[in-house]
Amino acid sequence: MPHRRTIHARRPLPRRPAARPPADPFGHGLSCTEFRYGSLTAAVDGEHAVAELTVANTGPRAGAEVVQLYARCHDAPVTTPLRRLVGFERVGLAAGEERRVAFRVPLTALGRFDPGHGR
Repeated sequence: MPHRRTIHARRPLPRRPAARPPADPFGHGLSCTEFRYGSLTAAVDGEHAVAELTVANTGPRAGAEVVQLYARCHDAPVTTPLRRLVGFERVGLAAGEERRVAFRVPLTALGRFDPGHGR
């Protein structure tokens, strides 16, 4: 006996009214405290770029902050992203505590593929 197929036509479900827009961008305001970032230093160490900075909890209670490191190519002959995430670290700090955060990024992760040169 051949298989029978039934096709049902349905009206689309009504759309719900849009929820209110978010008050802050994603990841903003997850801690109930405040953080201060110190100056960023960067150097090349062999096959890695090393970036360091100090993060301090300047608020009244303990909290966690996700420190993010972005890279950018200023003189690329082609269009490249304005920012590219190359490292991140979650840092938990007590009130008044500060900590040095270091990132070691392989130099190969900072490059881009050039089809003209095949590398």
